[in-house]
Amino acid sequence: ESWLAQQKQLFKNLKGVDELKAVYFNPNYYSKDENQSKRFETEMTALYQFAEDAEPFHCKDIVIALDEISQLEKEVEELRIKAANADRFLQMKKLYANATEQLAVLREKPIITTGSTNTLIGIALGCTALGLVLGVFFVNGYRNMKSPITDDQKEESEDSLG
Repeated sequence: ESWLAQQKQLFKNLKGVDELKAVYFNPNYYSKDENQSKRFETEMTALYQFAEDAEPFHCKDIVIALDEISQLEKEVEELRIKAANADRFLQMKKLYANATEQLAVLREKPIITTGSTNTLIGIALGCTALGLVLGVFFVNGYRNMKSPITDDQKEESEDSLG
């Protein structure tokens, strides 16, 4: 009976441990001893009563049990993947909520343009316009720099060629 107390102590955190029972018997009991005979008969009667009261169940062979274990391991892995995806989804949901809040705060603030930005845009447009004007001026000047060929120059070039 001390063995039963040890087992109950060992499994005290499990449900139903208080209902745990044990049957004690020694197949080598001395049948002529009335005490041992009574004890053996009491224990065997308790074992028989337990077997009679218990609901029958089907025992699985090792092949079926291993297949079921394999299937359950696959299901566990699939559930781990789903849990990881759910965690990532929750993290992304928090990030999205944070970004949405920040966007709302930024939308409430007025748009501020600095004078330096406007000044730089004005200078850039002015330089572009000045560049175009100077370009047109220099192209016309270059065309006008070529002096027209005079009649004397035409005669000299014809004499040299011919």
